[in-house]
Amino acid sequence: MHSDRKNESRLPGLGRWFGLGAIIGLTVLLLAGGGRWLDVAAAEGAPPAGPEPAQAGELFGGPRIAVIADTSSGMSAQLAALSTVWDDTDIAHLSEALYSGYWVTDTVVQGPTTPDPAVMQSWLASLQAQDGGACPDAVLQALMATAQAAPGRPDGVSALLLTDSSPQGGRRAIARTLNRLVEQNVELHLLLSGWCDDPQGPPPSLARLLALMTGGNAFPVAVGDEISATAMALNLMAAQEDLLLAAGTVTPGEADDFSFPVAPGLDTLVLQVTEAGPDPEPWPPCLTCPLRLEPGVIWDPYTATFRLPGGTTIGPDDPGVRFFVGLDSVQMVVGSPDGPALPAGDWQLRIEGNLSYTLRLAAHAAIRMAYVGPHSVPAGRSFPVRVALELPPGAGIENDTVQSIIVPRSSVSVVAGPELYDDGLHGDGAAGDGIFGGKLTLPPGAYYLGIRGRLEGGGMVQRFEAA
Repeated sequence: MHSDRKNESRLPGLGRWFGLGAIIGLTVLLLAGGGRWLDVAAAEGAPPAGPEPAQAGELFGGPRIAVIADTSSGMSAQLAALSTVWDDTDIAHLSEALYSGYWVTDTVVQGPTTPDPAVMQSWLASLQAQDGGACPDAVLQALMATAQAAPGRPDGVSALLLTDSSPQGGRRAIARTLNRLVEQNVELHLLLSGWCDDPQGPPPSLARLLALMTGGNAFPVAVGDEISATAMALNLMAAQEDLLLAAGTVTPGEADDFSFPVAPGLDTLVLQVTEAGPDPEPWPPCLTCPLRLEPGVIWDPYTATFRLPGGTTIGPDDPGVRFFVGLDSVQMVVGSPDGPALPAGDWQLRIEGNLSYTLRLAAHAAIRMAYVGPHSVPAGRSFPVRVALELPPGAGIENDTVQSIIVPRSSVSVVAGPELYDDGLHGDGAAGDGIFGGKLTLPPGAYYLGIRGRLEGGGMVQRFEAA
């Protein structure tokens, strides 16, 4: 169980604004850089078992992408950036995707729902910042509409909210919306360029809470930073599988090295590195509303290098690599969803520079993972856990067994957990249905859940899910 003191140190102002009871109820457990966590609370009784698992193939579908655009008067630059970069990022090149849109000021208006990225592009180009629109805006209503339209599958929806306003509504409305987003597996990414100047309202830290508790990222946006921040958010939304999670500190001459397997059918890697440390309020006090971020110092404090199985290296300056720099993070993209698969095998990643960081390596891949189960479980007691894997036709997992991997939020270190089985004997449904089951016992805290297994015919697969 996490104390309110620790939570408040991670999110300045939230403990005071929500109050102790609400903070404990929400289980505010965050990692800068992304993650919707499996919450482990010291609760009485067994966790809800949930419905009997279906075939793994029934739990996955084409990507669901939602865009929620604030069209109030100060949003011209962000709306233009979104329309400009949409077709140049991976988000517009996803197979079998379904796109939906909303625009919001004091009210919410639903836009298109379409499988055609060109239709979505046309709608985005039509969005114009409007005069008027009080601060705060109807953001919570738009988020709730997105959650209600979600299919409820474990693979869920990736949603982008771009706004310069805090949300209408009080503590209960915010908590209710957050819970609904988590229940419906909506991963929220935020592009935030301002906040309402209301001493009685929620602090800007709330924006990071909404994004990170659902598995997304919050990108602060300053004047002149709109294109880069928007591209980073869209690329992360398109790369929906996490391959590697880490945190560390590098200094000149002291690099960090990581290894990870790339399975067949993986065509895009998105490396997101976020500067770690205290989470200060980036919006200084001002006399106008809304508050705005001023141009900041763009940082580039690290170098990342991939080493492929054959020994070839790939860096930010190599052909075909896309590199983006934001206010507090940098992103490196290798490959694309409509390009060839990257070489399968064991890859290495080296981080060099002078910073403390959190690292998220995501991928667009043929093999997908989804956590199937409740998002809150009792601490210190055994509970059933189920993970679904979607595999390409003809592919299989050796011995129908994977190794679970536990990643505590406090250290972002990898801990081997028990094996999970797809044999019909471990609460996993039918044998060979692509759902792996077992039992875990965890202390109070918050966790990513991962798996690592060997593919039939050779090669390894590794995935993490912000469960």
